[in-house]
Amino acid sequence: MMLKLEHWIEAINSETQRAEQLLSKLTDDQLNLSPAAGKWSIGELVDHLVTTNSTYFDVLRLIGEGVYSNPSFLWLKFVPKILGKVIIKSITPETTRKTKTVPVFYPRSNKHSGQIIQDFKASQDVLISLVEKMTDLNLERIWIRSPASGLILYTVKDVLSLILNHEKRHLGQAEEIFAKFNA
Repeated sequence: MMLKLEHWIEAINSETQRAEQLLSKLTDDQLNLSPAAGKWSIGELVDHLVTTNSTYFDVLRLIGEGVYSNPSFLWLKFVPKILGKVIIKSITPETTRKTKTVPVFYPRSNKHSGQIIQDFKASQDVLISLVEKMTDLNLERIWIRSPASGLILYTVKDVLSLILNHEKRHLGQAEEIFAKFNA
């Protein structure tokens, strides 16, 4: 089944605009203000999104170029697929339970400036360009390993859902932090 890539591109653009609207209102101090001990600031949340999304770019680029092959243990996909679905469900915007982030997805820094807006937008632009290169591919039949663990598999369709749900979740958290600071 071929998927309409316009849907993904519109959704990516929507989250980009959402982030730009929020981040453009913030000073550097507000970007770096943590809502509580042990909680990420708005800047760290957005940096985490940039970092996480970028871990998928190399494999998505290979897929778009037509030089990618599914993992060799794909015939064993039952367990890795279940793990992938559990992870996808755990990062939906509706999930309020805190999840532990693995080091590969940590924010690059704990000090941010307005540059984080440009970093996020640039990351989104790369994502769109990669999605555009997958026009004629069946994204439900191409499997990739999770950057967090090679034992977890996702379809490309699932990766795009994961990325967008992850962005919605953390941008929602950023909006909550902003509202809390401006109450």
